[in-house]
Amino acid sequence: MVRNMDDNQRTQAAALLPARRALAIAGRVLTVLIALIAILATLFTIVSVATFDKVEGKGLFSYKFSIVRSDSMKNEFAAGDVVVTKADSRMEVKPGDIITFRSIDPANYGEVVTHKVQELTSYEGKDAYVTYGTANESADSYPALKEKVIGQYRFRLPKAGALFDYLKSPAGYFVLLFLPFFLLMLSQGIRFFRLFKQYKERQGPRPQGEETPPASIE
Repeated sequence: MVRNMDDNQRTQAAALLPARRALAIAGRVLTVLIALIAILATLFTIVSVATFDKVEGKGLFSYKFSIVRSDSMKNEFAAGDVVVTKADSRMEVKPGDIITFRSIDPANYGEVVTHKVQELTSYEGKDAYVTYGTANESADSYPALKEKVIGQYRFRLPKAGALFDYLKSPAGYFVLLFLPFFLLMLSQGIRFFRLFKQYKERQGPRPQGEETPPASIE
């Protein structure tokens, strides 16, 4: 009778073995994915803090990222997009190019603006560009000084600005950084308790009447 029970238990264990292996593989894959997400989230945070809406510095491989705040260039990009600018000191700007620069307009002095070049000019003895927004075609009140130009517009990331604004908020940082690490720790904790449970099951119950020998005193 006891032998038949042992045979049944072995049969059931053998039947469950493929499922356990599949669960173990799925758990490992999930752990690797969560770890990759955590690493990518950390890298994204470092890159975004170092490059987004930053005028100073070389950016990321000379590329700089700015979030569009208005629709003055809606024929090219819209508010909420991210514009990618290539910084190059050797660039030759000509009419029709789109440039990113720091405004000298007292109404928004120092603000980063991305507008199209209408013509080359000079301002107070310095090389400059007459710029305008394609939404209204009228020239900006003040030209863009050549020395204030950050770079030339290359391409846009549609509606990515709202996402980056959220990810730079306290709630976004929690989702981006702490949540993946929390899930990683949780999955490792669950795996540890499963292994501990398997270890206890393999040890089996202690036979009745068997007592733990007292520790010897030397």
